[in-house]
Amino acid sequence: MQLRTVVAEKDGRTRNKIKEILSRAGFIVIGEASDSATALTLARATQPDLVVLATNLPGLPYLELVRILDQERLAPVLVLANYSQAEELRTIVQTSWAVSYLLKPVNELNLLPAVDLALARFRQSQELIREIQSLKDDLETRKLLDQAKAMLIKYRQMTEEQAYRYIQKLAMDKRQTKAEVARAIILAFAE
Repeated sequence: MQLRTVVAEKDGRTRNKIKEILSRAGFIVIGEASDSATALTLARATQPDLVVLATNLPGLPYLELVRILDQERLAPVLVLANYSQAEELRTIVQTSWAVSYLLKPVNELNLLPAVDLALARFRQSQELIREIQSLKDDLETRKLLDQAKAMLIKYRQMTEEQAYRYIQKLAMDKRQTKAEVARAIILAFAE
């Protein structure tokens, strides 16, 4: 599968060099920008697999653009920076989900490993987000089950085990999740 990329760099020659390196590596450059507003619009409109973003873009400051791209989780971001910006970029990388950086000058030997790192960080962040959501869902289900079991124990004089089995059986019989059954029980006894 070819990865779709947006390249945002003010200097046309550098942008072309980056496009050429990425194309040879099998990427498809689906958008180019020479300013931050265009870069953000392209990233939002195309949902690329990678955004290569230089710090020299006119318009919105690059730090703000990186923050927006990271918060919206639009794509992994590889920031191309000058040596003088290295320290502030280290801070961004530590606090961002899917941002990596590369110090200029850009060449094939340093660009492709940096791209791989940005993609790997993004995949890891997406997996962590899925895992966190799954844990939140599990916790919510457990809370619902505990509340429904408590109501069954109180109003139907069941033991905790009986209440759980009752919810489990009802869920299977009705082809619903235990959380859905627990919500129904809570609503029924709440009235």
